[in-house]
Amino acid sequence: MTKSENVPLVSIGMPVYNGEKTICEALDSLLAQDFKDFELIISDNASADSTGSICQMYVERDPRVHYHLNETNLGPVANFNELIHLARGKYFMWAADDDWWEPDYVSCMVNALDDNPDAVLSFSGYDFISADKTSFTEKDNMSKIIGRDTAFSRLLHSCSLSRWVANGNYVYGLMLREKLLKCGGIETRVDVNRGADWVMIFHLLCYGKFLKVNRVLYHKRINSDRDYCFSREPIEHRLAKQSFYSLVRSYLKWLIQGHEPYHILRVIIREESLKTPHKIVLHLIIYVSEFLFYVDSLKQTFVNYMHYYLKKSKTDGSR
Repeated sequence: MTKSENVPLVSIGMPVYNGEKTICEALDSLLAQDFKDFELIISDNASADSTGSICQMYVERDPRVHYHLNETNLGPVANFNELIHLARGKYFMWAADDDWWEPDYVSCMVNALDDNPDAVLSFSGYDFISADKTSFTEKDNMSKIIGRDTAFSRLLHSCSLSRWVANGNYVYGLMLREKLLKCGGIETRVDVNRGADWVMIFHLLCYGKFLKVNRVLYHKRINSDRDYCFSREPIEHRLAKQSFYSLVRSYLKWLIQGHEPYHILRVIIREESLKTPHKIVLHLIIYVSEFLFYVDSLKQTFVNYMHYYLKKSKTDGSR
């Protein structure tokens, strides 16, 4: 990537792997922003389709676009984090290769951060777009945290939030790159499918407040072959293919792995410069949240199992 003398205010980093079906729409959406002072860096994670040639076409078309090809697939987290180091702007945002943005998304996010020097992230309202182009929203509990001035207050409310609400989408907000580097980007100590983005958001809250523009300016596409959280196989399908013992064993393994993100949250709390009483309170809240996670998971799984076996017994009895 060639670096010019003029450093853009905003860096947009797009990690991509085999994105030929959707990347054009995403790139067109970003290049159509009414805010122009940005660079768009694409990090291709060794795609095996025509992603590379598509990106080269955009590089030739617009000098703001830069293309970086990894010789081997680094995995999603490393590819995300590499973009932070390739970027030059004061502000940074990740952009998924299958999403799209309203034309004033970037300008609204920049204005929010410029007007609030104690903030580290700005985001907008967002929705999800399904395969049939219908849109829907999910609960966003970050409203309890938005605008809080102290790190303790932000972390205290964040600790109490469910891992399964859509708060991880805040990683697609506009951030101060300096603070993002300080927290290390997407958390590498947590599996990408177990809340690495959620833990990163928690860590970033240590360094400043979040802002939200209450307009839907960001549209997240649901792509079943990429979004694990929307593509989990229904319990009845898994029960039909696996023995009860095998499924329980794999589920317990999954549940045990749920300890990982909570453990890293406690590590972050220990490492940050917070008052000792605040650290004690946050540790206690995290332990309670972890316990409730196990209870809720076991409860929901038991309900699913019972529903399946009751349905199955009725079907077998009617034959």
